[in-house]
Amino acid sequence: MDHGKISAFLQLEKEKLQEVSDIKKEKLLYVLESIHNAKITDYVEFDGKTVRFKAFDKLTDQQVRAIESIRQNEKGEIELKLHGKSWTTKLIADLHGYEAPKKVDVKATGGILYLPARDE
Repeated sequence: MDHGKISAFLQLEKEKLQEVSDIKKEKLLYVLESIHNAKITDYVEFDGKTVRFKAFDKLTDQQVRAIESIRQNEKGEIELKLHGKSWTTKLIADLHGYEAPKKVDVKATGGILYLPARDE
């Protein structure tokens, strides 16, 4: 992988795959941001006694994308479930490289391993 020609070839192939992919990074981030930005008040109103669903034809595209499921339970109640925010936040961070591995130079001399100071 350290060989320049191999690295260049792999990078070129990766770029070709990204060009033909149906799902672009920007589209994926748009969907993930929809989930991340969703809040329950986008979907329901509460007057202190009763919870009512807002009209679904008034929801934005992003609000609709944040819905994981809608179902009627055995009691006839409607359940609305939004996609999870924790996995969404992690995936957004990964796509932006916030949690990218850090390169650390390690030097070994005579069987002793030297690691750089944490500030380096």
